[in-house]
Amino acid sequence: MDIRGQFQPYSVTLEDLFKGEKQYKVPSFQRDYSWEIEEWDLLWEDIWFVWQKKVKSHYLGTIVIQEEAETPNTAIVIDGQQRLTTLSIIVLAIRKSLLLLIETEKANGLDTTANEKRVALLKNFFTYEDINSLAHQSKLRLNRTNDDFYRNYLVQFRKHPNLRSESKSNKELNKALDFFCNELSKQPELSGSGEELAKFFDCVRKQLQLIEIKVFDDVSAFNIVETLNARNVALTTSDLLKNYVFSLASSIDLQSVENQWLRISEKIDGKDLSQFFRYFLNSEETQNEIIRTHQLYKKFKDRLSTVKALSLSNKPTTAALSEFLDKIETEATVYNAIKNPESDYWPDFQEARLIRRDI
Repeated sequence: MDIRGQFQPYSVTLEDLFKGEKQYKVPSFQRDYSWEIEEWDLLWEDIWFVWQKKVKSHYLGTIVIQEEAETPNTAIVIDGQQRLTTLSIIVLAIRKSLLLLIETEKANGLDTTANEKRVALLKNFFTYEDINSLAHQSKLRLNRTNDDFYRNYLVQFRKHPNLRSESKSNKELNKALDFFCNELSKQPELSGSGEELAKFFDCVRKQLQLIEIKVFDDVSAFNIVETLNARNVALTTSDLLKNYVFSLASSIDLQSVENQWLRISEKIDGKDLSQFFRYFLNSEETQNEIIRTHQLYKKFKDRLSTVKALSLSNKPTTAALSEFLDKIETEATVYNAIKNPESDYWPDFQEARLIRRDI
């Protein structure tokens, strides 16, 4: 697949990404935070190698973003949110270690001025003051499952009143902060010195390199994500299709569309959604060509563009979108039944059921 001209790659550091007033947004409908101890440990090993060996730069992976034309200081994180979020948590762990050090210094009657300044400066890594509203804005906004927990508990180091009630992904965010705080506490030269913690922060923000890929539209984003082979798991085709469908729904109707998508997923019963959607499109009477896997995202978008009932915002109305998803849901039932001779679908089609058993 020729993807030249569809994107602009840049080598960037965390300092490059989070300087100024730029805000990175994970779409509300994108997957939740999912990294666990295996991924944290691998990332920490990379960072610790850079720190100990005084490596000038070290490549950590790729992030794919799509900048919004209407809001040039906002970038939508298409891929790489797991790594970007985890790197921000490492910086939070450094800041929390400084706060613990300040408590120790106060208890011992030592001057805390220098470390308090460091803590204040580190806050600028996560937030900026909006010139119009004068309100502090977060530089990283996660999806709707994780964002509130991330900003109001992790960034502010507030103890959650009932962590057990939180989603699995939010619990993992909390565990990630504990993990990196614990790793820092194991290193006396870091946990006991504000100056060393500051140097370690400089290492994280200046010596870790990422390839930032800026794309111009969501089709290009799909092509890039499918082509890249980064260490983290890229979005699947079905993830991208889901994201696109959800983006067409208004904020008022999003829950209804999400519920319908969930029902479709359940009917497929854990099987490959992308494969089902390709079969669905290929089975339509108006389809004159065989759609290949790499064409699926674009063809799916093209199919949605034929939904004629458009609102003034040039998006399908909820009724039109729901009607299209109804058709998909109906076909999902048949698709799953074809793969399962014990399905409840077959009692009215005993002859077909017997044929299916012989396959």
